[in-house]
Amino acid sequence: MRKFITTTLLSIAFFTFFHAHAASNALWNSINGDRTYEIKASGDGVDIPAGISIVSSGESQYGGAVRSVDVSAHQGEIATLAGDLRAEGDLNGVAIWMRIEGDSPLPPAQSFSSSARHVIQAGSATERRQVRLKIPDTARRLLFGVVASGRGKLDATNLSLSFAQPENVALASDCDLYGQADALVRQHALFANRVKASEPGEGRQEVNGVRDAGYDRARIRDLLAALGDRHSKLLTPEQSEQHSRSTYAVSAPQVKTLAPGIVYVKVPGILGRDRESALVLAKGMAAGIARHASQAEKGWVVDLRGNVGGNMWPMLAGLHSLLGPGAVGGFRDRTGKVSPWIIPRAGVENGSAALDHARVAVLVDERTASSGEAVAVAFHGRAGVRLFGRPTAGLSTGNASFPLCDGSLLLLTTSRFVDRKGTVFGKQIVPDLLVEAAADNAGSTVARDADIDAAQTWLSKE
Repeated sequence: MRKFITTTLLSIAFFTFFHAHAASNALWNSINGDRTYEIKASGDGVDIPAGISIVSSGESQYGGAVRSVDVSAHQGEIATLAGDLRAEGDLNGVAIWMRIEGDSPLPPAQSFSSSARHVIQAGSATERRQVRLKIPDTARRLLFGVVASGRGKLDATNLSLSFAQPENVALASDCDLYGQADALVRQHALFANRVKASEPGEGRQEVNGVRDAGYDRARIRDLLAALGDRHSKLLTPEQSEQHSRSTYAVSAPQVKTLAPGIVYVKVPGILGRDRESALVLAKGMAAGIARHASQAEKGWVVDLRGNVGGNMWPMLAGLHSLLGPGAVGGFRDRTGKVSPWIIPRAGVENGSAALDHARVAVLVDERTASSGEAVAVAFHGRAGVRLFGRPTAGLSTGNASFPLCDGSLLLLTTSRFVDRKGTVFGKQIVPDLLVEAAADNAGSTVARDADIDAAQTWLSKE
């Protein structure tokens, strides 16, 4: 079906643009003129994101919507088309696509791009798709739109075409950047089965005989988007270098007495991979907990709200006395193998009494993500722990780091989190007690925080 849709678009998109009836929006036209596809459209897809609804009776093989824009002023730039797609009924071959027209014919690899390889299943949730093309110096106009075949309904929302300057970084002749990333995705990605097989040469584009790293990186990001894990990402060589040479907390960690018998620990996101800096942050948190241990007769409040993640290990190390010995969780890969989380304690053990039997109220919210969720999972399943707040961001998955041949770093989602009892996560973590967010939460103080009030009430009970 992918081959059929791609061939169809290549052969008829230009022709039917002139010979089809108009959709409800004058900017958009149908690419099937026999009216068996009813099309409604809003927005232009450039200045205003477009919304397109297509209802098919199934009497024709294919149908869709198309519009054209002049790209003479964008020669040499990267065109990106992105949109959210949802199909119902028996539709298949659902895709967004772009085609470049110019002064002279262009090879399909340089003039056409479609998301058809990344299948949209009818009846599934809305999924985002994105395609890119580099606009050659001979280009004059670009056609773009959506297509489907079969009977049913297609809703395309937030369809938007944008243009940007390429990174213009030449790749070494022996650096197959896209090919390396593609192989790693298929070998390790948690949801590798969502990505269809690559075609020879996919992701490659040459300008004057030189491979462009920017184009390869753009296609890698499209590949990661097709995984649908919302967590995988690609860091440029500059971002990768910064990632490895520094570690810092998004905000200052806090350990303080909240109320008689209750100690409050604020755990912010910690970004970067520099071990010495990470150790300093972990030691500071562990020392603060040790100093306040005698004041926590009732228990502890560990605040993970707004913790967007980063490096989980200094967070866990700083909290080690509350988490206890042994494996506090793990990464479960797509084969079911679990790699346990053993907290690195060298340099952070504070000599205080073990606190792994103390009562702990853990606060989470919709901004608790990734490694922030890992800390919540590390507490989950431990006796004497309850979670308060709102469901987390839903990125309770593990990323592995893979250096690429140009110095980029592929952060690839390869596992789901599991707690110490074997409960598997991967989506939102739902608190034991849901607390409605305060209307003025941005200006609220710890003393009148609804989440903390609920936590204190629980900790104060005998």
